[in-house]
This record gives sequence, structure tokens and C-alpha cells, in this order.
Amino acid sequence: MILMCLSAMASALIVSCGKPVTTSDLIGTWIPQTASRKWLTTTNHCEIILRADGSFQAAVPGYLMQSEKDPGKIVVGKGQWVIDRKSKIELDNDAVILNFSDIDGKIVNFVCNVLKIQRAKDNINLFFYVEDEGGERFVFERMTAQAASQDVGK
Repeated sequence: MILMCLSAMASALIVSCGKPVTTSDLIGTWIPQTASRKWLTTTNHCEIILRADGSFQAAVPGYLMQSEKDPGKIVVGKGQWVIDRKSKIELDNDAVILNFSDIDGKIVNFVCNVLKIQRAKDNINLFFYVEDEGGERFVFERMTAQAASQDVGK
């Protein structure tokens, strides 16, 4: 009986989690949600571009870089990204790890704070906690194709 209940709970959990996020789900340009822009102190230009070849370029707030000096300042860099699969038993989020090879024009080898992946229905967001784990989130959403085509003309 207990085994049957555990099996039913596990099946319900798997169904409710949906399909895992794939690399192709994440390729594209990610920009802050409007509510997250309040954390930017120096500019509104903030984005992460994830490419199919595993490379990225980013203009992200120092919060993501765990910078205490000026956490709202935009840091520009590039490098490689990967999906980090977390244990489904513990219900942790999958995450995107950004491994910077260049930050503000300087060659480095720096892994920043992870971007947690959150899937809700047909929508995927990337986020990190601004200060304390479980506190306020800085959330990136994928730029729509329409917005991207309008942005090219600027």
C-alpha cells in the first residue's frame, strides 16, 4: 500500500513538472522583466544572449557577479554557458551557469552566480536572488521575435 502511494506521488510529481528545459529552449536574447529594472543603477541596457554553440555575451548587473562594490552597475562580458541539472528529488531548479572568459575587456575565468530556470506553462524565465536566497528575484525573460526585430533598427 505504501509503495503504491509513493508510486502515485512520484507519477504526479513527474507529470506536474513537465518536460525538462533543453538547450534549444534557452537560445536567444534575455532581458530583465520591468520589475527587475529597479535594481539597475547605471543604465537600462541589460541582456544575456545565449547561443546554440554554447557561447554567450552579456551585459548584466553586478548582483549576478556577486559584486559588493557596485552591485547595480552593468558588467559586460562573454564566455560559455551550460545547463546544470539539479536533483529532482530535492526539487531544486535547473540552472544556467555562465562561465565568463572576458569581463569588461579583461581575460578571466569566472563563474558567476547561477541563473535558475523557472518554467511556467509555455513560459520560461531565468532568475537569481538579488540579496538573500529566497528573497527578491532579478528575472530575465526571453525577448520576443517582434521586440528583437524592432530593437535591430535602433
